[in-house]
Amino acid sequence: MTNHSAVLSSCLAAGAAFAAFGARVLAQEEVVLRSTAGQGITVVSSSATFSAFNAAFFAAAAASPQLAVEVSYPAWLVALPADAASRWLSPASGSSANFVLTQTFTIPASVIDYASLEFTFAVDDFLGDPTGPNHWGVFLNGHEVNGMHGSGHSAQQQLLAGGVGGLLAPGPNLLQVYCRDTGGTVSGVIYRARIRYWPCVAEEVIRLHSGNGPIGGPDGEVL
Repeated sequence: MTNHSAVLSSCLAAGAAFAAFGARVLAQEEVVLRSTAGQGITVVSSSATFSAFNAAFFAAAAASPQLAVEVSYPAWLVALPADAASRWLSPASGSSANFVLTQTFTIPASVIDYASLEFTFAVDDFLGDPTGPNHWGVFLNGHEVNGMHGSGHSAQQQLLAGGVGGLLAPGPNLLQVYCRDTGGTVSGVIYRARIRYWPCVAEEVIRLHSGNGPIGGPDGEVL
């Protein structure tokens, strides 16, 4: 549960950066992303284990000309109970590669205060490395989201991470999803990512008073 008092205090602190301005927290907004073809989701894949991800890797992944494709396999969960529109994605039908998906989304807020990520998924084989340098399987703008790890292709799973506002930016953002194959047969991932956030807006404060003295002080003359 979100502590709205803490959110408001943080929002007011963010507003202090604006001279002569205040700030107020707005109502919660959200962005929902899902694994479907036609969303411009790019993919990079490898039959070998990926080295530790870095900024150069994620930049190349975002610029990849290859798009993920929708796939199916008899043993996989047919659809996410939480999101029937999501589809299994992979580099190609029958692929057993390790791969990273990159999906672009937009945050319209000018100042992002608190944000959380709810990630609902099934995966063949792992979200992140079971052992290896890339344990977490979900990233925002190339920053790992702690707690985002799991496996299982026959049932829906759901992970929640709070306090991810610092990983987001106003305007374009990137969601990266890492699928690690260990079985050598097929690989794929199906997901819905729900990002909830509380935006802040700066407000100019204009104070008016009668008289010609300073606010809070004695007036030299009453007009």
